[in-house]
Amino acid sequence: MAEERDQKILRYLNGEMKPGETTAFERQISLDSDLEQEVAFHRDLLLGIQFYGDQQLKGRIEAAEINAYDRGLLFTEQHIQEYLQGGLTENEVTILEKRMANDQKFKETVSFHKDLLSGISFAGDQQLKADIQEAAAKMEGRGFFEEPVSQKQEAVTKRPKAGIFSIISRRNLAMAASFLLLLSVGYFLFQPGNTYPDIYAMHFKTDGQLRGAESKQLSQIVAAIPDADQRGQLETALQAYADGEHKLAVDLFDAYRAIYPKDDIGQFFHGLSFMKIDQYSRAIANFDLLLQGSNPKYKPDAIWFKGLSFLQISGKKEEALTVFRQIVASETSPYIIQAKAILQELE
Repeated sequence: MAEERDQKILRYLNGEMKPGETTAFERQISLDSDLEQEVAFHRDLLLGIQFYGDQQLKGRIEAAEINAYDRGLLFTEQHIQEYLQGGLTENEVTILEKRMANDQKFKETVSFHKDLLSGISFAGDQQLKADIQEAAAKMEGRGFFEEPVSQKQEAVTKRPKAGIFSIISRRNLAMAASFLLLLSVGYFLFQPGNTYPDIYAMHFKTDGQLRGAESKQLSQIVAAIPDADQRGQLETALQAYADGEHKLAVDLFDAYRAIYPKDDIGQFFHGLSFMKIDQYSRAIANFDLLLQGSNPKYKPDAIWFKGLSFLQISGKKEEALTVFRQIVASETSPYIIQAKAILQELE
C-alpha cells in the first residue's frame, strides 16, 4: 500500500498523471495532512537528486573543458596568428607547441598560416621596392640626379662648394627620403594584423585612474564583505594585482570567481589582470559580463578597457571603433574625451 502510494506521488511530481487524475489527487492532498507532508518530502528528495546530478554534470563539463584547454584543442586561427606574431603568453605557447608536436594536421595548419604571413610580408616588401624605384625614377627624370655643370668644370680633387652634393650622396638622400615617405604612409599597410600599441600604451592607465574603483572606496567595499573567507580571498587577489604579480593575480581571481562568479570586483580586476598579461580576449569576456549585469558601477570602466583590449587584438579595429563610438554617444562616460581622441587617430 505504501509502495503504491509512493508511486502515485512520484507520478504526480513528474507530471505523469492525466488532468482529471491530477485534480483528484490534489484534492486528496488538501484533505490529508500526512499525504501533504509525504508529497513535500518526495519533492525535496527529487530536487536533491536533481541538484546532485547537475553538480556532477557541471563538474564533468568543467573537467572536460580544462582537459581540452590543456591539450590545446580550444586554439583557433586567431590564437595561431597571435602565436606567430608573439602575442601569446608563455603558458599558451607551451600548450600550442605541445599540440603541434602531437597533432600533425594542426602543425600543418600553423605552417600554412606562417607561410601565408610570410607571403603577405614578401608581397609588401616587393611593392615597397617598386614604389621606391618609381619615386627615384621620377626624381631622376626631373634632373635631380644630374651632375652640376660647375662640378664638371672643377678639378676632381677640388672640394665642392658648400650646399652642392655629389651624385652619390644626392641619390642616397633621395632614396632615403623616398623610403621614409613611403614607409610613413604605406608600408605598414602590407603588414598582417596591425594592432595599435602606441595608442594603447598612451591610454591604458590603471594606477590611480579608475573612476569606478578608487582604492579607498574599494577597501571600504571589501572590508564590508561579511563572509570572512570571501573577503580574505578577494584581498589576496587584489594584493597580488597591486604588487604587479599579474599572472598570480589571474590564478587567484580564477579560484575566487569559481566560488563567487557574480562578484563585480572580482570580474573587473580579473579582466584588468588578463590585460596586464596580454590575454585580451579573456579580458573582454570579463568586461562583457559586467556590461551585461545589472550593477552600473563598473560599466563605464568595463567598456573603456574593452575598447582598449580590442586595440591589441589583430584584426579587431572595427570592434574597437564600435566601442569607442558607444562611449562618445553615451554622453555620460568619464572617458568621452579619450574616446574621441582615439577615434580621430583611427578613423
